[in-house]
Amino acid sequence: MIDCIETTRCRDTAGYGRLRVKNKDRFHHRLAYIEANGLQWEDIDGLCVCHTCDNPPCVNPEHLFLGTHASNAADKVRKGRAARKLDWEKVREIRRRYKVGGVTQKGLADEYGVTSGMIRHVIRNRMWIEL
Repeated sequence: MIDCIETTRCRDTAGYGRLRVKNKDRFHHRLAYIEANGLQWEDIDGLCVCHTCDNPPCVNPEHLFLGTHASNAADKVRKGRAARKLDWEKVREIRRRYKVGGVTQKGLADEYGVTSGMIRHVIRNRMWIEL
């Protein structure tokens, strides 16, 4: 595999290159993927441009692939980069406590060390779905 090509643009706190395109903040690796594949921004709306190299500043098109948020998260877990903070016991407790009331999503997020978005997905059964 060819080595990473790291962006020379400014980077966010996670290391991803950022730039301004058509008056919008964009990730440099997404632009690299679009240009390499002859696409438009709209073609990748709602999708992730993922790295095979797991190097956020990399813009080498040979290291980039298109995926969904779910496949990107699964890739992260498969490669051992995901710090799993929740388990079924915690998920059930979060749902029970939220249903009873007296606690906010933000409060639960802070307590369990996850984002409010994660708590919202857990509560709404969009993640950790029991069949």
